Amino acid sequence: MYYFIDFSNSGEFSIYLLTPEQGTDIVAMNSGDAIFISYKDTSNQDVSTTDFSEKGVSDMTDNEKQKENYDPNKIKLTPDDDFCGLPPKQYHEMKRRKKSRKRPNLIWKHYFNFRQMDHFPRSGFINYGAAKKMHSDQALCPETLSQHSFGAVALLQQIRDRYGKKIDKSILDRAILFMQYHDLGETENGDIPDNPLRDPDADNKEYACLKRRLKYSKRKLRKQILRDFKIYNQNPDTLSVEDRIFRDLCKLADKLDAILRGLIYESSGHYGILHSKYNHYVSEGEEKIAEIMGSETLVDIFAASLVIHQHNCYYYDIFYKILKAAVIDVRGEWFDQWKSKKARLLAL
Repeated sequence: MYYFIDFSNSGEFSIYLLTPEQGTDIVAMNSGDAIFISYKDTSNQDVSTTDFSEKGVSDMTDNEKQKENYDPNKIKLTPDDDFCGLPPKQYHEMKRRKKSRKRPNLIWKHYFNFRQMDHFPRSGFINYGAAKKMHSDQALCPETLSQHSFGAVALLQQIRDRYGKKIDKSILDRAILFMQYHDLGETENGDIPDNPLRDPDADNKEYACLKRRLKYSKRKLRKQILRDFKIYNQNPDTLSVEDRIFRDLCKLADKLDAILRGLIYESSGHYGILHSKYNHYVSEGEEKIAEIMGSETLVDIFAASLVIHQHNCYYYDIFYKILKAAVIDVRGEWFDQWKSKKARLLAL
């Protein structure tokens, strides 16, 4: 047996007795403007009723106005979506309100997962000794994953503003969105050095972590970021032109941001070197690059690595010009004997 209680704007209410059905318990469900009560007669006997005398009570069954004889202690509220006898329009409105109540909590949960990057320092600057953990000098504070992501996004935004006529804006916007999340998958295992000693299963581990961290995001966003993460780490020769441009812009922004950050450390007098006492992950490739560059500084090796691995990227020339402008601004000159060094680097 079901009762529908309808509240008017004047404060009056109407109770409608609906078609009796078999239920399981007495359940009260609140849609915001109305309450639905389901009653089960466990004795299989008629439920005794009395007439209503309250003003505003009407009867949809053409029977006498009735009052339910039940135990209020057995009534329980439930968030169940199954609102008995609710018309489609009201049902969808109820669903909308329920979803609306969840939004603040979902935003917080996603924000909490996203800001986990704040706790993980970037390994490269620590390994090279340009920055150390828990150092009193703020100039030596290691960069976190959050700061790196912000730097890469800021770099792409500047490129969009300055070179927007040369590069498809929709692809740039896609890259800007992705770079906010590209290192979120490192928040369980920490930043992993991007050199030949890198764990071959690192991408899979980061993908699994990223998927967990995006648990509370909108399904559309989660699907896009996870898809783009795979593209970001995929062999570029297997990608469509649009995906390749997206991937290249992200890679270039990721690598150039690290070099520019290294120059900022340099400007404070902290260069960072390959064979620092903190660096336990020196690879053979880095040794060869240091030999060619005639330098062990972080910026020299990172810049050379950018040239070696990203020179075939779309729009590489834009990022290369930014790198050159930054080096000259901080150091007063470009790398000496660069033409011969570049040829040797590309031959590796």
